[in-house]
Amino acid sequence: MTNASRHWLRLRRVLAVSVGGLLASGSLHPQPAVAADEPVPWIRDAGVIPLTATTTAGGATARMPDGSTRMWLVVSGRPAYLAEIDPVQRRLVKAHPLGARAQGGWGVDVARDGTVYAATYGAGELYRLAWGAGKAENLGAPTPDTSFLWQVDTTPDGVACTGTFEGARPGVLPPAHLACWSPQTRQWRDYGTFGDHNTYVRSTAVVGNTAYIGTGSVKKEMWAVNLATGKTRQIAVPDEVPDGTGFTYEMDADHRYVYVRWSPGGGYVYDTLHSRWTGSLGAFSGQSVSRRDAKGEVYLVSGDRLSRYDVGKDTLTPTGFATGGSRGVERVVDPGSGRTLVVGALSDGRMWQYDPATDTGSLDYVEGLVGTPVTPRAMAVGPDGKVYQGGYFSGGLSSYDPATGAWWFRGFPKQAEGMVTHAGKLYLGTYTGAEIFAYDPAAPWGASNPRPVFSLRDHAQSRPWAMESAGRYLAVGTQPDYGKLGGDLALYDPADDSLRRYPGLVTDQSITALTYAGGVLYGGTMVYGGNGSTPTQTTAKVFAFDVASGTKLWEAEPLPGERAISGLTVDAEGHLWGITAGKLFELDPATREAVRTHEVAPFDWSSVSEWNPLAAKVRFDASDGQLYVTARGRFHRLDPQAFTDTAPPGTAGAQLVSHPDGDKYWISGQRLYRSRWY
Repeated sequence: MTNASRHWLRLRRVLAVSVGGLLASGSLHPQPAVAADEPVPWIRDAGVIPLTATTTAGGATARMPDGSTRMWLVVSGRPAYLAEIDPVQRRLVKAHPLGARAQGGWGVDVARDGTVYAATYGAGELYRLAWGAGKAENLGAPTPDTSFLWQVDTTPDGVACTGTFEGARPGVLPPAHLACWSPQTRQWRDYGTFGDHNTYVRSTAVVGNTAYIGTGSVKKEMWAVNLATGKTRQIAVPDEVPDGTGFTYEMDADHRYVYVRWSPGGGYVYDTLHSRWTGSLGAFSGQSVSRRDAKGEVYLVSGDRLSRYDVGKDTLTPTGFATGGSRGVERVVDPGSGRTLVVGALSDGRMWQYDPATDTGSLDYVEGLVGTPVTPRAMAVGPDGKVYQGGYFSGGLSSYDPATGAWWFRGFPKQAEGMVTHAGKLYLGTYTGAEIFAYDPAAPWGASNPRPVFSLRDHAQSRPWAMESAGRYLAVGTQPDYGKLGGDLALYDPADDSLRRYPGLVTDQSITALTYAGGVLYGGTMVYGGNGSTPTQTTAKVFAFDVASGTKLWEAEPLPGERAISGLTVDAEGHLWGITAGKLFELDPATREAVRTHEVAPFDWSSVSEWNPLAAKVRFDASDGQLYVTARGRFHRLDPQAFTDTAPPGTAGAQLVSHPDGDKYWISGQRLYRSRWY
């Protein structure tokens, strides 16, 4: 049996334990088919959605106080855990649980005394695992508004410095902070912000008593902070780095040089002794480099190659080993053979080893490293009648078969923001770069299934929230990249593989909802753009688009002050129904005015700086004339005349799809629910 086969066998066993007693409700096993004479209406728990992934966003490798070498990776999940790995044997030594609010960790560092720090996201908390300690300690978040910590690096005396994203504050997104936690004082020191436009302190590297930090997303900037005095100075980026939005994305440092990756912009080396840029790293992958050896060389990943970089000569020499993973890159010594190896990890939990003596490398799963459940995100009914779900942010694809109650799961390393069936395929719209994939359930799952179809990355688009089957075309509506406003409408024809793109249909607004009827594509928008952007508009729009001619027919403003339209549907009279965050509206396309409105759940937009349109959905069912709605975490079945709600009070739900057989499906937590009213 291969290591990969053993990995999948272990994963299946762990899933059977970890989602354990929940399996009785059918998460991985078939349930009885619905009896033809079963009384209606009913709501059924269809089971646990089996989305799992081994996602390792951050990692570090170091020699520990007992002389052993360890690789430390944070495995994302709810909750996440810190994996202690023997990088020579490629096996898990121990899993150290993190707190319930830790969903994953982008930053990991090992201090000189062997203390491991993990900077997490979810609640933006920093964790500390002292060498020999039985449990990781939660040091909390550096500010009340911190929701995400990025990279972490330590000073020679063990102070841990990290950058924040302040996503927990309502209203306008505040600027990000640099903050450091001291083991001597057991307190945070907040070094403040770097301009209101810098809503991310995304990268951090420490040299001596100076922290070098990278910001974004409106501008790519770099700063140096004296940790003793708090004095800051801005460092000019290399001339070759393009202007505009993006990030000073990742950094690593030794006692003199800082290795910096810009996105977009490649990698460069900064000499802190002479305060100047001294070299180029090409398409530097960025998260970590190995220690510098006596020759002045480090190992790093550039493009798809592990490479040697000579700092003094500014020469980059690719090895014969291709690997895309730059987490925990380091030289280690195999205690059995005495050979020096270079090791590192990918974001999917696989680990690589490279032997410089033979210029060969290998990539395999870490023995004992297992995936964790990930949050369901997008959902759609596939061409095979199964109900599909994608995961946040670790991807994965699962499905539920209504006929048998059976579940299916495959690893898919993309975060799907939208899904729809069109022309016999299930299309997945993924983040980043608004990449669209086509999946054929009738063909074997493999390297070309799902297959990439097109991407809007080069047009600065990021999240394909809205997807609809519009006659011969697959229609996709997007939110732009970080710091930008204005989404695209794209029409893709699978018959000839052609793509038509319509940017800026609604000024400075993202396209978040689509529905199609009678040759007309109706769209809903939101005023928010990519993270870090500032809206110029105050009210979301509805527009009508003629698919055949490629022209916008009209736009309307049904609910002044409502900033996002999350879902649209067309009723039997040809009227549009839309849902914002909590308000339902009926719009007559002939007059382009809202005929009626209904507040499903109260919501105050004044405290909102960004919006996830998956939070609310609406579907009209012609068979019973009812509106099915999810909003503010609740499921509703509404009569469109009196707005009487016939769903059981307090029914939890998010997302919503309508099956061709009439059943409705929605998600609550990690579980799928199914209802029948006919």
